[in-house]
Amino acid sequence: MAEFAKAPLLGQVPIDATVREWGDKGSPVVQAVPFSPIARSFVEIAERLVDVIHERREAGVEAEDAGPVIDRSGGTGGKKRLPMAK
Repeated sequence: MAEFAKAPLLGQVPIDATVREWGDKGSPVVQAVPFSPIARSFVEIAERLVDVIHERREAGVEAEDAGPVIDRSGGTGGKKRLPMAK
């Protein structure tokens, strides 16, 4: 998907029931079991996102354009985009 979107791959999150279990209890897995491998996956993605935004700002990209853009249009308008659920 990252390649299709021409975006950097920030990381991958393995399918793990722990995320759902802690989410059902009202706690993010990163807070509930911060040293677990699945929590580390989320932390690494967040850290990579911070790095990418910082790199773009250092390269002179305007602050409002430096962060991620999520297309919530559902892919309408004839543009080739990845639809995101609303």
